[in-house]
Amino acid sequence: MTGEDTSTGVRRRTVLKGAAWSVPVAAVAVAVPARAASGCVDCEDYAITQTLEKETGAWQYKDTIAITHCGDPVSVQGAVVLVKFDDPDEVKTTTDAHNCSPSYDPATATLTVTGNADATFMDFAVSFNTQGASDRDITGNVTVLVPGCTDPVIVAQPFVFHAIKQ
Repeated sequence: MTGEDTSTGVRRRTVLKGAAWSVPVAAVAVAVPARAASGCVDCEDYAITQTLEKETGAWQYKDTIAITHCGDPVSVQGAVVLVKFDDPDEVKTTTDAHNCSPSYDPATATLTVTGNADATFMDFAVSFNTQGASDRDITGNVTVLVPGCTDPVIVAQPFVFHAIKQ
């Protein structure tokens, strides 16, 4: 014998080949968001751009904040940006807000900026304390929370800002 049973007229290898093709296959289709398909993960891949633009008045700046997810601008509605300064005496005042509500707590040295409009940026005027210098570095870190994510999407990202008096 050669190892194949030919008494029934059907070879064993032929039966096995047929069995391999008759195994049921379950096809599952899942909707995948375009960002996830491109490697972008929800609640990850966020970035913040914070621009401090000198305004008239000593130590006066316009602070503009924008948040992106995988490079795309996102709405600031409901987003919370926590700017924790290394020196609790850094911020003097915050005024003239657009698309947000800023508030500063000197006890914790934290500037909390909450987005309150469906816009891709928020801005406000901020004044820094002079501390007798004509220019100086302001340091701290930034944490960002966005709606839909239980944990911060950016945690304690350090920053250094060189402020000038004029």
